[in-house]
Amino acid sequence: MSSEESALSSERVVQVNQSVTGIGTYTLWLPPITGEKVVLKGCALRAWVTTTCAGLTPGTGLYLMDLDLAHPILCIAVFKTATDAAGTDYGMVYGEFPGGYRLTNTTLTLRLSDLGSMTGGAIQVMGLVWGDESR
Repeated sequence: MSSEESALSSERVVQVNQSVTGIGTYTLWLPPITGEKVVLKGCALRAWVTTTCAGLTPGTGLYLMDLDLAHPILCIAVFKTATDAAGTDYGMVYGEFPGGYRLTNTTLTLRLSDLGSMTGGAIQVMGLVWGDESR
């Protein structure tokens, strides 16, 4: 095994169960060793409204992010109205990155894309993300 191969840990699968209750950054995957970065290989995520939302901007959404809004990876939900009701199901999103998507930061975060317009409610996100951790 080469030193490059040994620098990669084995593939990890991380379970996601996150309630999004407002604008902010929600960490889904933080490598356990300082200095390692996530190399995202894929995700399967489902989002739905658990408490009626307020202040959403229709057509914007919830994104799997790398670092900040300038680095969206995948849209996992598109808001339908300004007040998506409890029970609104955004469906399942599956993304696969065969070559891996090496994150620029040491966190994999989930962030609302409309920068502060969600004023109430809750969106539940569940599923899996997978990949490697490396230096």
